[in-house]
Amino acid sequence: MSNSSNFDHRVNSALSVRAKNKVKIASELPFSIPDGPERLFGVLGIGNAIVDRLAYSQDSDIEKLGMAKGAMTLVDREKALDIEGQIIEKGLKFSQVSGGSAANTMAGLANLGIRAAFVGSVSDDSIGSHFIDDLRQIGVTCIGMEPLEAKAHGSGICHVLVTPDAERSMATYLGAASEVIYSEHLENAINSSSILYLEGYLFDSPVAKETLFKAIDTAKKSGTIVAISLSDPFVVERYRHELSEIVFGGLADIVFANSDETQILAGAQSFDEALKAFMKDSLLAALTAGSKGAVVISKGEKYNIDSTVVDRVIDTTGAGDLFAAGFLAGLLLGESLHKAGSLGSLSAAEVISLLGARPPATLMDMAVERGLI
Repeated sequence: MSNSSNFDHRVNSALSVRAKNKVKIASELPFSIPDGPERLFGVLGIGNAIVDRLAYSQDSDIEKLGMAKGAMTLVDREKALDIEGQIIEKGLKFSQVSGGSAANTMAGLANLGIRAAFVGSVSDDSIGSHFIDDLRQIGVTCIGMEPLEAKAHGSGICHVLVTPDAERSMATYLGAASEVIYSEHLENAINSSSILYLEGYLFDSPVAKETLFKAIDTAKKSGTIVAISLSDPFVVERYRHELSEIVFGGLADIVFANSDETQILAGAQSFDEALKAFMKDSLLAALTAGSKGAVVISKGEKYNIDSTVVDRVIDTTGAGDLFAAGFLAGLLLGESLHKAGSLGSLSAAEVISLLGARPPATLMDMAVERGLI
């Protein structure tokens, strides 16, 4: 079966599930998810278009390369080339796979039968072509992604070093990815989507940050649900005030964060203490805690989600991205919040069993086998 046929089959299966579940989840949510023929996409993601170059390494390699373990460090083009040269010199073999936080989430949604679209920026080079081709093959629609001239910006690259504890440390050269601009194409796509999904990494580019706030404004005017991922503890530390305004000031309807990000944003000393800040009537929060599972908060109610056990953790890159994909798919399929959280947990578990941040093509089959769809 071709990639196109596989995607159409997943979409048809998802539509069938959604029809059966139409009113199941409505009472649990603090908002109504817009639906109708004008909503062509379940989710539209805006994010950094990044291709990952992954290599297995030791902690000593992370230190020598000047990277922060377990976090994302922004680097310029010269530093990115230096890191790549040192990786090759050390004999570390790397694999190249498309990444980008929001793009990973859109890929996961497409694998679960949800019509997803992505807006980002790439350069007119082989890396940019690779990124777009990968998304299209999975079934994600790329909108308004005209490549920038390669001589001005190379496409975004992230060197990901995975240590024996499966932790990933990232050095990211944004390049063309930082030039995500607001456009008529983007405005139309927001108006045609049920949910707008934004990654916190957009704050690291002034251009992309401006686009993020314009996109939120458009979504609010059109009734599109706004979801945001906090992305990284360092991102939350750098932009805590503005992220607080989005999350706690009513601009976001859904927030995704891990335990560290949750605590930093809430200014709390523990995960349990931080949860209190997210007990807002108008906010749906999906907060992950690694092997301890996740907590979903909606309308003052907490739903505890167990983690999905895996035989071996290979690489934690993309775990949060795929949790968001599974959770949003569950919402759009009309499943209960507990089931949506469990689908997020399964999706995260499957991606950490692989090298790279893109989900296996069999993700939907796994979800069906476990009774989550």
